[in-house]
Amino acid sequence: MSRSSCLLVLAVAVVATAAAPPVVDWRDAGTRVGDIVTVEGEVVNAYATGDTQVLEFSDDAHGFRVVILVPLFSTAPRDPERVYRGHRIRASGRVQRFEGRPEIIVRSTDQVEIVDAAPPASPAPPPPPAPRAAPPPPAPPPSAPAPPPARPAPSAPPPTAPPPSAAPPPSAAPPPPPPPSPPPPAPPPTTPPVETRRPIAETAPCERARARWRDAAADVSDRMAALGRCLEALRYGCGAERAALTPALAALDAVEREVDAACR
Repeated sequence: MSRSSCLLVLAVAVVATAAAPPVVDWRDAGTRVGDIVTVEGEVVNAYATGDTQVLEFSDDAHGFRVVILVPLFSTAPRDPERVYRGHRIRASGRVQRFEGRPEIIVRSTDQVEIVDAAPPASPAPPPPPAPRAAPPPPAPPPSAPAPPPARPAPSAPPPTAPPPSAAPPPSAAPPPPPPPSPPPPAPPPTTPPVETRRPIAETAPCERARARWRDAAADVSDRMAALGRCLEALRYGCGAERAALTPALAALDAVEREVDAACR
């Protein structure tokens, strides 16, 4: 096989792997730390704490969980217990470990999917039986033939009418037709609406800059969440989390300047 064919096969394999992460059971998520996978399991506990929502798959304090960052998207459910508890879901993302516990931080609603099977449709009831037709009424008995009509007596011829003495008066002339009604007035011309959309050439750079800003903001939120959990645990060795937040903030500031320049 030539070198170009090998590179093509490798590129196809990489694209296929990136497009569809493998599905693993939540019990095996701890062995896939650092990998992007789709974890499947039944949610036994769901609750909200601050700006995050947590979905747990077992009562074990060290079991796998999904952390939903609510500020990143406005379509997150307000009551995660009612929406997710008791349902089988799939969560996609990179598996990481925090304080010995594997977890996935969700950055979009597309990363969480409820995969419960729909209940089977109930069979349609059978159609009602057709009503039975009523029997036809019995034929009436034959009647006796009617007697022939009596022959009328000859009558005298009618008297002859006298000739008219004068001609009838002429009929009155028909009334003149009504004048034609004027045509309805023409509607006033409408002015076409003024197009206010920005040209596609100006919108595309702005949308790309906003997309990069959303990615940078999501990265800052992830690192701030990790630093917040470290501080909530009353740990004093949070230098790595603070150091990871500094370049993320610098990148967010640079992208904000890029959005201001592209969307002006």
